[in-house]
Amino acid sequence: MSTKTTIKRIALVAVSALGLGMLSVVPSSAAPDSTLHSLAFAAGGTTATASIATSESATVNVKTSYVSGAAYDSVTVKATLIDAPAGALGTTLKIAAVDSATSAGLAVWSSNPAQVAGGTGISVGSAEAAGTTVQGTMAVTLYNVSTAGTYVVRVVDYSNDSGSGTDAAWSPAITPLTFTVTVTAPDTKAGANSTSYIRAGEATYAQGTALTDSAVVTAKTSALDATDGVAEATIYVFQRNATSTADESMTVTVDGPAWVSQTSTRPTSGTAVTIGNVGGNAPAAGSPIYVWSNGTAGKATITVKSLTGQLIGTKSVYFYGAVTALANASDPKPKTVVRSGGKTLSSAWDISATDAAGMPRPGLTLSCVSSNTLVIASCAFTDNGDGSYSMDLTSASGSTSGQTATITARVVDPAVTTSTAYISAPAVTVTTGSSTNTVTITTDKTSYVAGEQMIVTVTAKDSSGNAVYDGASVPTLSSNKTVTGLSNVASTFTSGSADSISRDTDGSVLSTYRVFAPAAGGDFTIYADYVNAALATVRAEVTATVTDSSTEAANAANDAAQDATEAANAATDAANAAAEAADAATAAAQDAQAAVADLAAQVATLIAGIKSQITRLTNLVIKIQKKVNA
Repeated sequence: MSTKTTIKRIALVAVSALGLGMLSVVPSSAAPDSTLHSLAFAAGGTTATASIATSESATVNVKTSYVSGAAYDSVTVKATLIDAPAGALGTTLKIAAVDSATSAGLAVWSSNPAQVAGGTGISVGSAEAAGTTVQGTMAVTLYNVSTAGTYVVRVVDYSNDSGSGTDAAWSPAITPLTFTVTVTAPDTKAGANSTSYIRAGEATYAQGTALTDSAVVTAKTSALDATDGVAEATIYVFQRNATSTADESMTVTVDGPAWVSQTSTRPTSGTAVTIGNVGGNAPAAGSPIYVWSNGTAGKATITVKSLTGQLIGTKSVYFYGAVTALANASDPKPKTVVRSGGKTLSSAWDISATDAAGMPRPGLTLSCVSSNTLVIASCAFTDNGDGSYSMDLTSASGSTSGQTATITARVVDPAVTTSTAYISAPAVTVTTGSSTNTVTITTDKTSYVAGEQMIVTVTAKDSSGNAVYDGASVPTLSSNKTVTGLSNVASTFTSGSADSISRDTDGSVLSTYRVFAPAAGGDFTIYADYVNAALATVRAEVTATVTDSSTEAANAANDAAQDATEAANAATDAANAAAEAADAATAAAQDAQAAVADLAAQVATLIAGIKSQITRLTNLVIKIQKKVNA
């Protein structure tokens, strides 16, 4: 009996097919034995139920087995989507062969996936004689799922009747298999890994571009200036989550003098807006948010959150007005030793400019005043675009080492229109220096344990004994033993000194753990060869010692023993002093006892005398009484 396919209804789902070559189905004169036939789920796919998200797929494997009634018997396994959510258009079913076998170990033929009556089906058969067991495993896949809900797939197998061309059920019928797929909607919430970036102007970015924030400092504009058609800044938002399905609307709020919009057309308001995620989930092009001046100077802070409350970014834009103040910035640290003889010191220090609200003020033309143009002849400024200006100083061609001058940076005061007035920064004193003549190397200690941290300092003076000019090169340091981190000593001199301490641009210390003593014990030398003012090669060096750890321990033990002996001697002296004090106290007590005894004897003698006198007096009184009575 030959297989025959007819279309019953259209499937709503999509899959990847396991391609097997198209094979012909040869007619047979007998049907497979239905009493020895089975259809069951097989290993390798999901179970009879599956849970997926939209855009995912689900596959179940089914196995058919039968005993042929004659050569070229075949069966067709058919999958049909019998239930789906409303609106689930585009969902696709596909069935593909996985493997097949016969009891005789001979080839089994099968057709490629084909539309058959009522759904998608595939045929399995064998050209072997009657009584051959034929088995085939098929993968049924549901894919291209875009709607959440429950999908039910029914899988049956059948044979055609003897040449009638119509479907016939097995007798007794084989129970169909039911495959249920629960599809959940994707997680569209933006996660904590969502990002945002701000750039000046109306910046555009292609997918995959590496983005970084830029400091946006821009002039305020008139709130009513309809010709201002270019946004002052652009924020790009990239929503992300674990499944790359983030897609939320966002709230954008402004604190300060700015408006925001999702279009590049200038708005007339907008400090709290809700926008869509037009960029999709990362890595897409990103959702742009345009930032506009509302005509007032000051700092605007823009906060972007997803509708579910995830903070995506907080960005700042500075809108400046007219300049009102200049200051000498301390970051980076000022360099104030200029090379004499008509040389230029680049980026000596920065000047910061601000408006009345304290906002940075770029775009200015600065000048300077030198108190002595025979020392510092001129200056030049570079606008850094963020309200800071780097100043270059050039010494006079006839200047010599050790001279001084004060430098005052200034800008024309825009508030004064009747005359030329200036806003000035505080004056800074600078000196002149020449090239290196003497170099000295020092260490913070003369003795170290193996691997101990060291601080190495190099100083240089010119032929006049003054500090060499800022920016002069530090000669390369070397050592006769391995001193780790010598390359961390600064490569140029500032105020005639360079050391191994790591500092921020404002001069604050970041770390002193940069150079470490050798591991081997004994003396070691750090040295540097340089050319002096007479063009002679000179070596500067310093020697320190690494103490042996065992010697160090012995010395420490000996010191401890000496300390213990001294403590014992002190305790003995204290005990002796206490004994002497006790003896003195005993002698004093004995003297006091003798004195008391002497006093007691004297008192006894006196009392005895008194008693004798009382007796004589008593006798006298008695005599007088007798005479009177007579």
